[in-house]
Amino acid sequence: MEVYIRDVVPFTAEDEKNICLYVFFSGCDFNCGFCNTADLIKKSTIEHCKDIRDVKKIFDNNRGIVNSILFTGGEPCLQKAALLELAQYCKQLGFQVGIHTNGSKPTVVKNLIEQKLLDFAIVDLKYPLSEEYDKVIRAGNFFFPIKTILEEIQKTLTILQEAFENKMIKLEIKTTIVPGLIYKKEQVIAIAAIVEKIGCPWILQRFHNDTKLLEKKYHAILSPSMLFMFELRDAVLKEYPQLKIEVHE
Repeated sequence: MEVYIRDVVPFTAEDEKNICLYVFFSGCDFNCGFCNTADLIKKSTIEHCKDIRDVKKIFDNNRGIVNSILFTGGEPCLQKAALLELAQYCKQLGFQVGIHTNGSKPTVVKNLIEQKLLDFAIVDLKYPLSEEYDKVIRAGNFFFPIKTILEEIQKTLTILQEAFENKMIKLEIKTTIVPGLIYKKEQVIAIAAIVEKIGCPWILQRFHNDTKLLEKKYHAILSPSMLFMFELRDAVLKEYPQLKIEVHE
């Protein structure tokens, strides 16, 4: 079986005891202008095409070195068959398995949970769940309108919330604060209302400009200051004091 993966990169946690392999799948169904892995949006990049057996060999070679595998991208759930096969192989090797997803493929997430192949999940919740979500992801079209995309994201959140509440998985939600796009207090509080119902940790992440971003206009936008990020966090905590919020660089 072929799978589109750019690379597999080790990442060491802050305590230096937990090392995770990040597996970057190519292909994404969203087109966020501030995406920092813009080279992964298209799946058909020839140099990213790999034999799945070669990817498994990388996992074999890291037994006893790393603790977990995170399937990210791009959007890993777009390559369902390959994702499920690799997740199953990782579990056989004794790894913890996670996904980092935009939430657009609830059936794949459900399959992972039902087959007991998922230990943790990160969901990018990019904006309040309204039709304005499309101004961020720019993915809605005649065949897959934004209303349907929002319904799929909500299904994913519901599936993951149930698994989280039943202690089947760990879960966190991540939102990138982008000046001029996702930065207003009322926007962030609207997302907080969704996270509060789920009850999982929430990461507020700073936007960073970079020449590799998908859309050139974001190259000139400055990152929000840490002071601004903490002010947003404090505004949310006034409304939802029980939320577990972290501010990340």
